[in-house]
Amino acid sequence: MNDNSDALLDVEGTAVSSSEKTDGLSSESRNAVRSICVRPDGRHLASGDRSGTLRIHDLTCLKEILKADVHESEIVCLEYSKPHTGMNLLVTASQDRLIHVLDVDKDYSLLQTLDEHSSSVTAVHFTGNNILLIPHR
Repeated sequence: MNDNSDALLDVEGTAVSSSEKTDGLSSESRNAVRSICVRPDGRHLASGDRSGTLRIHDLTCLKEILKADVHESEIVCLEYSKPHTGMNLLVTASQDRLIHVLDVDKDYSLLQTLDEHSSSVTAVHFTGNNILLIPHR
């Protein structure tokens, strides 16, 4: 982290400081976190950034336990499944029109990719007692 607070006020990621190159966004801006979600048991924090990288941090020791490039563009939504479903899943949604379903109990391994979306998926939610995933566009 640095002392530059410009990015805190820039919700669209468009601010350009005098130290940035002419490409419009610094490497810090390209890797800015755009979505976060805490696992229901409070043990992990998932974050997704502008470049499609998923990071998982263990909140008991504050260490990064996973860093993976899972999307080709910005991760706009992360959602953990509810404990009462009996499944321990994390879902990632991106502007690349993909939804990935990851198995938390198997080191966040990929279970399924949902790819029949005609535009960016901006939000996903689990609902009900069974696993029902509702994508929002």
